Amino acid sequence: MFSLASEGVVMSELSPIVSQFRQARRVSVPLVAINTPDSTATMRALMWSLLDAKKVAAETTKNALDLLDFPLLKWDAGHGLVAINEKGLADHANLTNGGTKQNTSINPAEALRMLENLSQDGIVFFYSAHRFINNDFVAQGIANLRDRYKMNGRMLVLLSCGITLPADLSNDVIVFDEPLPSPAQLESIVKDQHAHAKLSAPDDETLGKAVEAVQGLAAFTTEQVVALSMTPKGVNLDRLWERKRQIIDDTPGLTIWRGGERFSDIGGLTGIKQFFQQVIKGKEAPRCIVVLDEIEKHLASSAGNTQQTSEIGKGIMGNLLSYMQDHQAAGALLVGVPGCSKTLLAKATASEAGIPAIQLNLGRLKASLLGETERQVEQALNIISAISQDRTLFIATSNDISGLPGELIRRFSLGTWYADLPTEEEARLIWAIYFRKYNIPESYDLPESSNWSGDEISRCARLSWKLNISLKDAAEKIIPIATSQKDRIEKLRNEAHSTYLSVLTGKVYQRTQKADSSFMPDRKFKDAA
Repeated sequence: MFSLASEGVVMSELSPIVSQFRQARRVSVPLVAINTPDSTATMRALMWSLLDAKKVAAETTKNALDLLDFPLLKWDAGHGLVAINEKGLADHANLTNGGTKQNTSINPAEALRMLENLSQDGIVFFYSAHRFINNDFVAQGIANLRDRYKMNGRMLVLLSCGITLPADLSNDVIVFDEPLPSPAQLESIVKDQHAHAKLSAPDDETLGKAVEAVQGLAAFTTEQVVALSMTPKGVNLDRLWERKRQIIDDTPGLTIWRGGERFSDIGGLTGIKQFFQQVIKGKEAPRCIVVLDEIEKHLASSAGNTQQTSEIGKGIMGNLLSYMQDHQAAGALLVGVPGCSKTLLAKATASEAGIPAIQLNLGRLKASLLGETERQVEQALNIISAISQDRTLFIATSNDISGLPGELIRRFSLGTWYADLPTEEEARLIWAIYFRKYNIPESYDLPESSNWSGDEISRCARLSWKLNISLKDAAEKIIPIATSQKDRIEKLRNEAHSTYLSVLTGKVYQRTQKADSSFMPDRKFKDAA
């Protein structure tokens, strides 16, 4: 029998999910689904909320849940139906014919059929519902309970890390989304882990950095991550970040960066560097940067060859638009020639601000099941919201936004910026960066590299270093994009002219423009002539 005794209840009784559960219970909602990253912790909190604190305090001889005058049961694929309290034991014996059907109750459809005879006011917690909900027999079993349970206050609670309801259940099942822990809850967890390790509570600075490191993780996961990151001196912040990175990377569509790229590692792009400096030092400085690489591949109206792909793209865009609007998220759209350091700029901005950068890979979120894509997008955005505390800066990159809907472009309120091929001065600065990075001898002459992208300069320098050959020999292996995609570049320039902002000047892009000499890295470098 499940016991609540000595079990820690992570979730506060006053949390939104508990309040929603209580309200559903009061009005006899029969079918509830809860999307939660930690089903066990959620179930404990919900059960705890059913208790009368005065009765619990007065009764010392009983398990607290045995004080309830209605049955509590849970089901999972490993154990089948399990009684949680004494009333649940009586129901369990009745539902399984004294236990003779215990093995068959492992089958979810069979378990739901037996649960049709649950006693009045009973509650059943059904684990990992997302694994079975699309089975026709399971879906029908849930539907069969609706009217039966409504009559006498019974409730089926579907617990899942992310559930997508079949169309014929969407009007019958009420879905609640459990929020990730608040900063205050995370502080409590970090302090509790120090106390458990018999260590003094961390100082305010360390505590704040630890909370920042675990934001976006579920309560139970946070407990484990903090515990595994403890040293004899307290929590190790580097270990926290590394374990968080591993967990975030396991979330579909998310990759977290916390690297060392800086603006000085990027030659040129003067105007947008200055602008992003103002953004990250502003009154509502972002706490997280979300990078959307090549956004047009996933959201352009022309993307995909099937109706299904089109609908998936619409679903992703709808969720993204809603999030940016509801959370008043700022965003900048970087358009331009491939290889012009757009993604590197986003990473460097995060490093300059001392905040994490998260790549949201929209392509990895696409799923074959209707509704599954939207669920995965929502899960990813919920994590982003928890990490950023609703101060997110979206930086999207694109090589062509002509197919993107206008309502999406307008959501990037910090402007659409155009990155052209480097000017001669920018190219010299980029060469200087890679001369230092690869320790290229000063005696090496620069190859003819007019109209090269920054990526092509980087590749040439790396190839020279890797093969121990001259830059001119390495340059023979480079086919510049200015040659291979000349028409495409001209099209982009025409679209950007007087329409987009220039990453070089910070002003409206003009086809003829010069670099500002300010905000540049060390310009002491051998003459390229």
